[in-house]
Amino acid sequence: MQSFGHGTPLSSSITVKSDDDLIRLSQSCVQSDRFCKMSVASGSAVSLNKIYTCIDDTKIIVNDIAVGKANFLMMAYYLLDLRSFLEELSQEEDFINSTSLEAPLQRLADTVKSIYAFTKHCKSSSRILLLYQCNELVGDITKLFVELVQCLSLMLHGDTEIVPRIEGQIKDMQSNLSRVSFYVEPENENLAKNISEGLTNGQADKDFATDLLCKISAHLNLQIFEASELLQELKGDLESARLEGRESDLCLLQGLFTLFTPAVLPDVRNLASEESLAFSADDLAIPSSFYCPITGQIMQDPVMLAEAGYTYERYAIIKWFQEGNNICPNTGTKLESFELVPNLKLKQNMEEFFDLKWHKTLLNTIHQISPQGNPTELEEAVNTVKHLLDFHPKYKRLLVTLDGIRPLISILKPAEQQLKEKIYSILFSIAVLGDEYKASIIGAGAVPVLLRILQRNPAVNGGPVQLLWELSKSESGRVGILAEKAAVVIVASAFNLCTYDQKLQAEKLLYNLCEHDKSAIIQAATSGLFGPLVRRLASGDEALQLEMVETICSLDLNEQGICSLVDCGVVPPLLNLLQNGKSDCKLQAAKALKLLSNSDINKVVMAKSGTLPVLVRSLSSRVPDLSLVILETLANLATEKQSAAQIEHEGVVSRLIDMLKFEDVLMHENALRTLDCIAKDSHTVRQWIADLKVVPRLYSLVQNEKLSSLCRVNILNLISYLAQDRITRQAIVTPRKMLSFFVGILKGGQGSPYEIEAVLAILSVMAKMDEAKHSMVSETSLLQFSVDCLKSDRPKIKECAAKILARLTDPNLVDTNFQLNLARMGMITLLVDMLKSGSERAKQYAAVTLMHLSMQTPYLTERQSVIKKFLAKLGFSRYKICRVHAGKCSLRGTLCLVESEAVPHLIYLIKDGQHRSANRAIQALLTLVKNKKDMDKGIDYLVRNDIISSLVHIIGKNENSTEKAVIMLERIFKCKKYRVPRYAELAKAALYTTMATGKPDARKAAATALMHLGMVPNTSTYTQTETG
Repeated sequence: MQSFGHGTPLSSSITVKSDDDLIRLSQSCVQSDRFCKMSVASGSAVSLNKIYTCIDDTKIIVNDIAVGKANFLMMAYYLLDLRSFLEELSQEEDFINSTSLEAPLQRLADTVKSIYAFTKHCKSSSRILLLYQCNELVGDITKLFVELVQCLSLMLHGDTEIVPRIEGQIKDMQSNLSRVSFYVEPENENLAKNISEGLTNGQADKDFATDLLCKISAHLNLQIFEASELLQELKGDLESARLEGRESDLCLLQGLFTLFTPAVLPDVRNLASEESLAFSADDLAIPSSFYCPITGQIMQDPVMLAEAGYTYERYAIIKWFQEGNNICPNTGTKLESFELVPNLKLKQNMEEFFDLKWHKTLLNTIHQISPQGNPTELEEAVNTVKHLLDFHPKYKRLLVTLDGIRPLISILKPAEQQLKEKIYSILFSIAVLGDEYKASIIGAGAVPVLLRILQRNPAVNGGPVQLLWELSKSESGRVGILAEKAAVVIVASAFNLCTYDQKLQAEKLLYNLCEHDKSAIIQAATSGLFGPLVRRLASGDEALQLEMVETICSLDLNEQGICSLVDCGVVPPLLNLLQNGKSDCKLQAAKALKLLSNSDINKVVMAKSGTLPVLVRSLSSRVPDLSLVILETLANLATEKQSAAQIEHEGVVSRLIDMLKFEDVLMHENALRTLDCIAKDSHTVRQWIADLKVVPRLYSLVQNEKLSSLCRVNILNLISYLAQDRITRQAIVTPRKMLSFFVGILKGGQGSPYEIEAVLAILSVMAKMDEAKHSMVSETSLLQFSVDCLKSDRPKIKECAAKILARLTDPNLVDTNFQLNLARMGMITLLVDMLKSGSERAKQYAAVTLMHLSMQTPYLTERQSVIKKFLAKLGFSRYKICRVHAGKCSLRGTLCLVESEAVPHLIYLIKDGQHRSANRAIQALLTLVKNKKDMDKGIDYLVRNDIISSLVHIIGKNENSTEKAVIMLERIFKCKKYRVPRYAELAKAALYTTMATGKPDARKAAATALMHLGMVPNTSTYTQTETG
């Protein structure tokens, strides 16, 4: 037997029809058509009759269950489906002749009978108990359906084989039932948790019980004064459990009854006697006949004791009898009959009396409401009105009839926030009754008051937004709101500032207003709400579409506004207009897209929306000015890397190049902007530009004084991209005239930082080309400018300048005087500063330049006489001897690395720089130990600056750096004074690894270094390795 809740048997206190009764009830069905042709064995017939009858009875019962009704209705639906299935199956001869199905059908009948018993038990149980046991209830339903599935499974696995067609039908039904799932409604579960908390606490708290009972009543759609029925049901369950001796249920029911007994149930008809409501002294007196003699309270369900003729509250007189009394409460005489008859006449008189009383109460309360009233009295009056309106809808209509809306609105503006919320609630409850009630609220002057309140504090006032939204659902409401000045702007401001829930209401309100008046659409868009505009833009009315697009173009939007417009979905309708609209619409749509493309955030979104293919197709349009606007839009979008790649994919490059042949300056600028962005990352585009011999045209354009600075930057960028590409580099072979022009841009000081950056990028590449570098060396002003650029705060300019100097100071290209001239310009100090704080690439070029200069130092060092050496030892700085070179050194006279204090920074660059920078730094430092005369001092100086650990650190990171580092170590360990264990242990592992895995020159140097340390025999073949 299944159980429900806390061990309550399904058969508890339930009398289920016997088998004989079920057979008798089904006899009428036997006469029906569906059984006319049946010759089923008597056992199967009885089982089927049981099933049909229980299913029919269950279907009737479920409609009366208030808790978890959805689950019971679902259960009934599938039971009816099962019945239809069995009826169809009973028409099959194979099913009729199968005696092996009698046992499964009998079990199926018993299961359906259990479902009926379970449903009947739930119908007779109190609603509070069902709520508390809602989880167990769902569990029991699920178990019963599992039992149904098992019964169908027995049919499939009986002793007699079933034909495949019937087997398939049974399997389908079994599958349908197995997929059914039941759930606990969230509100039921929350209430069950609340009840469980109350039982756990074990205290009968009045406030807790009252509040919980009110929540349960509201959930069950009961009026609050009907909550007493819930307690009566619970008490009935308790009495039944006590009489039947169900000890397991008795404890639970007693706990529930104890929990809810302290609840105070307000009676709306007793409002006149509640201290919270203040009525005038001339109110109608309540007749004594309305009071129950037992409870002393106004009766809700008056019934007359038939024998004595006295009237009582129904539950009170029943309780009187249940307590064992058999006498009349009024007279004390013994009663022979307990028959109760509803006193309908008294109930009608009570309803008429209270209608009149509350009518008068409402009228008196309305008269008390005025802006001059006492705040406390006003709050009491509003509470009275709200109580009455919550009690019955007819009082809402009565309030409108008595012109009670106007006084409420008159106190709305100065009222405190809590009182405002109550008035909003009252007005909203009236507005939802219909358009005529909305018109009454508008006629009473609510709209201007609500808008002023909303304007004053749009962020926290949700009540006005909700009420205005409800009013805007009617024609009169929309007209009334739009009649107020700046109404749309005020609501749009509230939309931008209020909370999420209120934002949704404000948006719906604005949609309603915009549907009524297109000028509201423009006002809303001006205030940052674009949804109505986008909706109308996609409407299909071309005149309206044109007006909406013109509105977009006229809006003065910031970055956030442009992004919000795109987020609202404006791009697809604009693209549709650009493809299918008339000329005016196309041009305005293109301008709107251009406006949207100004935002960096929108560029990716627009590209993903299919904007670029449409723009490219429209580029050849004959509409005046349209091509130019589209070209500007493409130029804006091309600044985003993915968009640039997509534009190239659309095959627009050749058309852009062709545009450079025209004399239209604006077309040049936008075509060049787009090409600049595309060529930056596309070798294909760069190759195309080179093959089409566009460079001469670019040289011609860049000298055009009519072009803007930005356009000149685009041209210079294109040339620099070609120069940096090894394959297209030859296309930019620069005539002497263009070199002078580039130098002129730098020398004149009139070029923008972007132009200077682009020119230096071009010249840095030209400095590698044999045909250009000699011309560049002769440009003294270029060299001076390059040195000055080392002071720039723009990293790109510093890098390009350092790159130029690194290539133009090569001793194989220039003589010593050229290098000395650069040193006199202060270049060495600037290069050392770059080693300290420049970018990685700048440090690399600085190291190369210092290496080129240091290579000449041994030949420039001033040899000192014996006397000057002696004066130097005495401390005369004028005759100071270099710590490495055999004589006096200076930055501008000998280009000395030591005097420039560059050595520590170069050593640091070896350890912490990237492999290219480290390689260049080692090469620069090798110049200190290259000259045999200065080698020992150079090694001493480097070792004192901890070069060994830096060299060991870089070994193995890169082949070139490893080779240079090992060569330096070999030269260091060639000096006996450094073959100490400390240095040997530090370098040993790195040298062994290089000797085993390095390049030939590196292996030889490593083996030689280890031989110096005594770790490799002098006869080792490694030291004889030929250089690679």
